[in-house]
Amino acid sequence: MDLREFISKCEAAGKLKRVKKEVDWNLELSHIS
Repeated sequence: MDLREFISKCEAAGKLKRVKKEVDWNLELSHIS
């Protein structure tokens, strides 16, 4: 299974959350994920 397939399966299962707002990679991303 490659990453695209994994993401598709997560999305189909309702387990994928997309962040639409811009975040700071160094300060905020770890809090979101």
